[in-house]
Amino acid sequence: MRIIKNLPRLSQKASMLRIVRIECISNGNYRITVQNNSEIKRHSWLTNITFHPNNTITATCNCDWHTRSKGHVVGCSHIMAALYGLGRQQQRKISFFATNDEAKAQNPEKILRLVAECSPYVHSPNATIYIATWAA
Repeated sequence: MRIIKNLPRLSQKASMLRIVRIECISNGNYRITVQNNSEIKRHSWLTNITFHPNNTITATCNCDWHTRSKGHVVGCSHIMAALYGLGRQQQRKISFFATNDEAKAQNPEKILRLVAECSPYVHSPNATIYIATWAA
C-alpha cells in the first residue's frame, strides 16, 4: 500500500486558503469556490464535492494539477480546503489521514473515504485519503 507522504503539507496549505462560496447543487453534491489569501495575486479554484452512499467522497478541482490527472488523483489542497469549509458549515470537525488505522485511532464518530474520481465504489488504498469527523 502506498502512503500519501505529502498529506500534512497539503493539509497545512489547505488551512491557509479561504472559502468564498458553498453551493449545494443537489443532495450530496456541492460546488465550493476556494481562494488564496494573497493581496498581490488573488486566485480562485472551483471544486466539486460528491458524497456517495457508502461513506465515500469524490471531488474535482479546476487547478492545473488536478486537471492534468484526469480524475486519477485523490485530492489537492483546494479540495481539502473545500472539505474543511463544508465541515465548518455543517458544524463538523474533520481531520485527514493517510490510512484507515490512523483515522480509527482518533475514535471519530464517522470515517469517510476521499477517493479518486475514477473509482468512487472501488476501494483503492493507492488513491484514498481517510477523513475522521466529529461534531464541532
